[in-house]
Amino acid sequence: MKKPDSLVQLVGFIFAIIGATFIGAGYLNKAGILGTSPHSKGDPAVVFPILGTAFLVAGVIFFFTSLYIWEKRRVLKSTGIRIQGTVTKIKLLPYAHFGNKNPYIIYFSYDCSGDKYEGRSHLLWDKPEVSEGDTIVVYIDQYKKHQYYAEVQ
Repeated sequence: MKKPDSLVQLVGFIFAIIGATFIGAGYLNKAGILGTSPHSKGDPAVVFPILGTAFLVAGVIFFFTSLYIWEKRRVLKSTGIRIQGTVTKIKLLPYAHFGNKNPYIIYFSYDCSGDKYEGRSHLLWDKPEVSEGDTIVVYIDQYKKHQYYAEVQ
């Protein structure tokens, strides 16, 4: 499976797995394979599929949101104005894991029409080859200068 390039995509993947697990647990409980304590409140055969469906729907919404973000980036790369940005910070995200790797995010700034903007890259799963102060390519929307796509690594 391809590594996610945004936290939205990563969260969507996690929610979809949790949702499918809850739905499966509900059906296993209904079939009598997965037992529960006699002191349980509520029927797990009903509660688990409802919770699972809610998590699964949230995961699908996050998935389609990440597709929308990816499409916006693709359009910006092909139709946006190409300018130079300056790397201000490179950060390892210790709380996000995929397999045994943690992603990096590059923070940068760019000037357009005399105004200064700040942005950040998508998730990078390998150590970036840039450092603070380096120049990177940034594509911006010609009408909405705060919408950008940074081309890194």
